[in-house]
Amino acid sequence: MFSGNTTTRLRHSRVKWVSVETAAEVSRTRFVGGTLALDFVNTRDGGPGAEPDDLVVSYGHLVSWARSAGVLDAGSADALHAAAHAVPTSAGDAWQRSLQVRGALDAVLRPIAAGLRPDDDALARLAAEEAEALAAATLMPARHGQEPEYEWSWDADASLHRPLRQIVHSATQLLTNPTAITRLKQCAGCDYLFMDESKNRSRRWCSMQDCGTTQKVSRYVAARRARSEGTASS
Repeated sequence: MFSGNTTTRLRHSRVKWVSVETAAEVSRTRFVGGTLALDFVNTRDGGPGAEPDDLVVSYGHLVSWARSAGVLDAGSADALHAAAHAVPTSAGDAWQRSLQVRGALDAVLRPIAAGLRPDDDALARLAAEEAEALAAATLMPARHGQEPEYEWSWDADASLHRPLRQIVHSATQLLTNPTAITRLKQCAGCDYLFMDESKNRSRRWCSMQDCGTTQKVSRYVAARRARSEGTASS
């Protein structure tokens, strides 16, 4: 996925596997949020009792993550990496802005998942970011005959803020969809945000292969220990 001579190492953050290609390139091998905005919020892992683990620790990480998420094609990602090297101060500012917006997304989406009112200042920040994002977008026919027939596109946007603009638009699409927003949940295992697409909306885990399996194993071990202790005391 990434060009150049890189060395790959793997690290495990709670139950999510992450591939680190270089210090400036990050690719999450699994995306469990269900939308671009939720996956971006989930780039800052932490979970109950865990140390924070941030995947977006530079502008290069932001671009590489966006490439992995399908937001950017290889050519666009390479162009943004080159632009960041040419104007590192501006790239640093764009990175800091992305972290601020991620915090605003968290302050809006996490309360909604818990049935609470989102932070008003954070909501206002997202509204302002969306207005700027749409000002940089082009209305284009949807690709591959998708519905709706037209969509906003940032393919012609060469700004360092392009990845963030698409993330913000993903968030506002979720917030303004009365059906989708009711499916927003927080994982009972790792605190990741995700879309519950189950028919009865009873899903508790970001992924049954990760947190769901972990919880099942924990319950099995606890039940087996309880039975063993009960047998020993009888």
